[in-house]
Amino acid sequence: RRLVHPVNFTGMKGCFYQNVVTMIKAGKLESTVLPIDAPQYFGIHRWALEHWLGSHPAFGRPCHLSRFIQHNYWRDLGGDRAPEDWKFATAPRDPPAAFWTVFNSRGPAEDSRREYFLLPGMLLKWFEWYGEAPPPKSWLWSWYPDGEFWRRKVAKYGPWALAAEQATGG
Repeated sequence: RRLVHPVNFTGMKGCFYQNVVTMIKAGKLESTVLPIDAPQYFGIHRWALEHWLGSHPAFGRPCHLSRFIQHNYWRDLGGDRAPEDWKFATAPRDPPAAFWTVFNSRGPAEDSRREYFLLPGMLLKWFEWYGEAPPPKSWLWSWYPDGEFWRRKVAKYGPWALAAEQATGG
């Protein structure tokens, strides 16, 4: 499918968010990496368009503009910024484990196969909005924890990969 129009995306995100919260409360998904009550992480309300950009599973590799991934570094405008702070590169520039520990001090979620902010949630979004997962050779499968597991599960079950995992536990 084509990329969802931004006007439609904002409304879709609100309905989708309610469904995800219901799934988390029912124990079908977890939210241990980021809090579920923070709209900026779910891309609802004012943050919807930031999530729209790059929402399609066939999205190519993003880019980094800086070697600092924490927005606090750039939000503090009081200090000087050195030219080497700007490092244009294809993202992700760091290995996945380094990225995920920024969000979760104990490392990736203990049960990453039910974590909304990892591949289970991304697959849920991609299949709901676009009816497809990333291509088999996409960089996304190697970026997320359990990427190869989910790539094989999607190849076998397609849009029912998450339901198959929940039903069988592996």
